Amino acid sequence: MRVLWLAHGYPPDGGGVARHGALLAPRLARAGVDVHVVALGGRDGVETRDGVTVHRMAMESAMQDGDGQGVLAARVRVGRLAADLEPDVVHLHLPTAAGALAATLPRLRGTPQVVSLHNELAPFSQQGPVAQALTGATVVTTIAGHLRDALVGVRPELATRVVAIGNAVDARPTTEPPPLPVVAFVGRLEHQKGLDVLLRALPSVLARHPELRTVVMGGGSQGAELRALSKRLGVDHAVTFVGHQPPEAVAALLDQCLVVAMPSRYEGLPYVAVEAAAAGRAVVGSRIPGLDEAVVDGTTGILVDPGKPAALAEAVAALAGNPEWCAAMGEAGHARLQLDADVGDAAAALQLVYRRAVERDEIPGLVSVIVPVRNGAAFIAEALASVRAQEGDLPTEVVVVDDGSTDDTAAVVARCDPAATVIRHCRGGPGPARNAGLALTTGEYVALLDADDRWPPGRLARLMGVLAAHADLEAVFGSAVEFGGSHDTVARPGVLPARMPTSGIIRRRAFDRVGGFRVGLIGGDAVDWMVRFLAIGQPIRVVDDVVLERRVHGRNTGRGRAVQRERLAALKRDLDRRRQV
Repeated sequence: MRVLWLAHGYPPDGGGVARHGALLAPRLARAGVDVHVVALGGRDGVETRDGVTVHRMAMESAMQDGDGQGVLAARVRVGRLAADLEPDVVHLHLPTAAGALAATLPRLRGTPQVVSLHNELAPFSQQGPVAQALTGATVVTTIAGHLRDALVGVRPELATRVVAIGNAVDARPTTEPPPLPVVAFVGRLEHQKGLDVLLRALPSVLARHPELRTVVMGGGSQGAELRALSKRLGVDHAVTFVGHQPPEAVAALLDQCLVVAMPSRYEGLPYVAVEAAAAGRAVVGSRIPGLDEAVVDGTTGILVDPGKPAALAEAVAALAGNPEWCAAMGEAGHARLQLDADVGDAAAALQLVYRRAVERDEIPGLVSVIVPVRNGAAFIAEALASVRAQEGDLPTEVVVVDDGSTDDTAAVVARCDPAATVIRHCRGGPGPARNAGLALTTGEYVALLDADDRWPPGRLARLMGVLAAHADLEAVFGSAVEFGGSHDTVARPGVLPARMPTSGIIRRRAFDRVGGFRVGLIGGDAVDWMVRFLAIGQPIRVVDDVVLERRVHGRNTGRGRAVQRERLAALKRDLDRRRQV
């Protein structure tokens, strides 16, 4: 497979997008993907780095300088490169000039596209090159759950094409921090990153810890202004600006510091926070979307309100005075990294995304079984075995979407069902997990199974037989029985009517009409989707057979007052709609 990867930069360029490429593109190349990177933000030239061919074109600087001839020359080069390479997939990393290229170059428009969002984007609207790129994408990836949720909130029609694959780095051995307390700031010297907030916090910190030193690593347009601010505040003796440095220098600084400061005003999911965890260092940062996914407040670091120097000073001073607490937070972050931010998992997920982009057309007769799971090691082997026992002559694909498990769910799946595909995505609940499964599967039919439930024998053949006999049906559903239970959760006796997504098989085209599952719901997403599905009045069939065995236990997400409120809200929305008709 050949991939044309269009991004702002690639090492030695700085920034998160370049770091993203440096970590993933070589790993993809080692897995057999022929990766050609087009770096649009710097100088011109062609080189090979770690098995990846990098074509550098100064398109973005030409755009900023109003150099129309330079922009046109870069466009021509990209068009010729695409014609020569004939890539299987074009991977656009936004925000960048790649969006404009994808919208206007015919050779790019005619190739399957994957679009990745690395930061919050204003143009989630229906207009402009970024919006056009999103609309034309086969799959959209985001580096954080909050970006996925924001995008789906504004563009709900994209829900079944969005997969959140978090930024990841390789875990490495940690070292003990030196006795002199050092605060590390790594990032661009721009308003977004909030270095001014850290500088304003330092007088208070230094009053309590005069031995503390701060190292600022990064370059940007506000460098001179921030150096002047440091001097005006009287903290310049304790602050060292070292400019932009390569990744190995970043790693060395993190090994030498006590705390990593990240007072950003907004983020996607910053690599610095992930790299701090790899080094076993605590983070003091802003309580903003993205950072709150990378840092567990009170466990792997401390989060404070953004733009508040006093709050930041209090947090930095508290950690500077308690190195044992810092070490414990660093250890917790390192342990969490190995579960949540593995580069191998991210690369494998991206390969699956590429395959889905190439195989855009649904496969007639294939049943896509989607299993969302979070900490399902206790039951998922039984669930998958019940699926495999169904197959016979019916072709199936099984995709397990791991919603941030902290147990050994993935290892259990690998042992019990090696043919199943496992993708780990940014945690968001069952709704986004099901949407990710829809984005990454290709079957004409969709079957949803919760990881703690089972299918009775003959279930698949019975439901598929009804669909095969009635081409006009959009879905067929059956009944359920409950089993298990504990002192606080009792299984209901008898056969239960269960006209729900998990108790049937649904044609994929129904999701094209209804849309995906709503984000932000605890466990009412299935009821919400079913209400919307029934509202469009498509033909369905309900059979008398028991087609689902629902396990009742203490951790069912479908129980509790919050879920009941979500279900009632979905029913109320439907009643309100009916009253308006």
